[in-house]
Amino acid sequence: MGSNRLERVAQDPFAEAQSRAASEGRPLGIGLSSYFPLEIFDAFGLAGIRMPPRPMDGYPLGDGILQTFACTVVRSMCETFLRRDLPVGLVGATSGCDALTTVPGILDAAIPTLPVVTFRLPVGVESDAAGRHAAVVLEDLCREVQAILGRPIDAAALDAAILGREAVRVRLDGLFAGLPSRDVQASRVYAAAIAAQVMDVESFLAAFDEAFSASVSSAGSEGIPVLLSGELVPSVQWIRDLEQMGASVVSDDTNTGSREAGRRVRAEEPNRLKAIADSLVHRPVHSPERFVSGRPRGVAGRARAAGAKAAILLHYKFCDPSAFEAPSLVAALREVGIPSVLLEVDRQTTLTGGDRTRVQTLLESLP
Repeated sequence: MGSNRLERVAQDPFAEAQSRAASEGRPLGIGLSSYFPLEIFDAFGLAGIRMPPRPMDGYPLGDGILQTFACTVVRSMCETFLRRDLPVGLVGATSGCDALTTVPGILDAAIPTLPVVTFRLPVGVESDAAGRHAAVVLEDLCREVQAILGRPIDAAALDAAILGREAVRVRLDGLFAGLPSRDVQASRVYAAAIAAQVMDVESFLAAFDEAFSASVSSAGSEGIPVLLSGELVPSVQWIRDLEQMGASVVSDDTNTGSREAGRRVRAEEPNRLKAIADSLVHRPVHSPERFVSGRPRGVAGRARAAGAKAAILLHYKFCDPSAFEAPSLVAALREVGIPSVLLEVDRQTTLTGGDRTRVQTLLESLP
């Protein structure tokens, strides 16, 4: 069944990435952020994937080249590249938080033969100038990729990639939009989102349509409705742990989920690169790493509309953008009557004992 396929991939996305590269006979184009458009790698003939967090007991190779402020996500990225256990054709970074912005320079020094390109998206994204700037730097990015790979971008492949990845986002966005009605278990929704980061488009769409067809769809959790806000969901098991404790995610604000799934590429825009750039700059929900006025109140308003009774803020250690936003987000949630708890994630794929205590305390405090 499609649900089993998505679950297996979500449990070990790196095995899927290795298998995909081998079966397709082409190297991977690895995007390090939800702001890197994988359509570009697809159109250059690479197998485009998004690198998910890679929880491990330790990152000895990554720790040897990184500063202490780097989060687990960045450490796992560097560890993977230094281990050389993925067939990498090109790495795509973006401007963003301090740690992620340093990755290209660090990798260039540590692995000079590893090609890395950077998409320098504006930090402020609310002006018309930001859209124009994004389009210009995306064209520059394509020229840089062409110089590295020695071949031009394939226009037909770009159109196909835009349509295919849009279809993936539309399906995922529909799942996350349906969380308030709890028609589907949240853990299954996040499993699909994680699997989408590494699966090829056709295989994902086939597995998704089978997994979430009306005949096999299952009802969601009856637990206390909560908002989940954070950068990247560490694992499906993490969501299952919340469900087992009596929490039911009805509102999502994560890059794994609704933030990326909500972006749309305008079909009526003839300049395909501009359409992609606009979709990244003007996506409905941004990460804290981009400046958007009123973001905390927007998150709180969506959580209240979804019926959330509590909020769980998921932070990776040393994640500056999320940490800087946390006080204002907690305050905005409090204004609409939603208490919150902050859980700090490092390498673990499950809730720790301390996390469980904090979640239980929050849930038991609700009227």
